[in-house]
Order: sequence, then C-alpha cells, then structure tokens
Amino acid sequence: MTVSSINTPSEFESQVLKAQDGKVKIVDFYATWCGPCKAIAPMIEKWSTNQYADANVDFFKVDVDVVGDVARAQEVSAMPTFIIFKDGQKVDQVIGADLRGLKTKLDAQL
Repeated sequence: MTVSSINTPSEFESQVLKAQDGKVKIVDFYATWCGPCKAIAPMIEKWSTNQYADANVDFFKVDVDVVGDVARAQEVSAMPTFIIFKDGQKVDQVIGADLRGLKTKLDAQL
C-alpha cells in the first residue's frame, strides 16, 4: 500500500473515522511549506510500501492548508503531526518528525 491523500472532510470521515476494519490508520498532517514534513515523507512512503506493506496498517496524509477543517477538528497545531486511529478512535499521536517515536507507537498498536 502507498500513502493515500485525503482531500475532503467526508473522505477523512469515511476512510478513518468510520472505518471498522480493525486496521490501524496512520494520518500524517503536513504542509507543503514545512521542511520537517518534506524530510520525513519519503520514509513514511517507504514504510507503507515495504516495512508495513503486509501489516494491518493504512497510511494517509492530510494537507492542513487544503483540508483545514479536518486539521482543526483533530486539534493539529504543529506539523508534522501523526495521529494513530483504530476502529475510528484516536489511540495515539506524535508531534514532529520523530520516526523512532512514531515507529514505537505504531508497533504498540499492531
């Protein structure tokens, strides 16, 4: 699987909040002008296609300048922010480009 873009609040609701498939959902809230977001994005893409490709994980990204309503609803105030959802519920989050912290929290949900 690759990282899928969420471009509307309804996509976020259907693919993340209403998903009851037992999969962990990682949502990367980013901005195109954010240096740390650009730096970490290739690793997240690699995780989605290699390390976690066969895991029970879906990867999404939300541009906070395009889907600001979703970012505000999730109380995102810094980029990047990674929020981990399971069965539509927020279970954890990582603020900043902290790959080690994100991997630890993701692995704890699998």
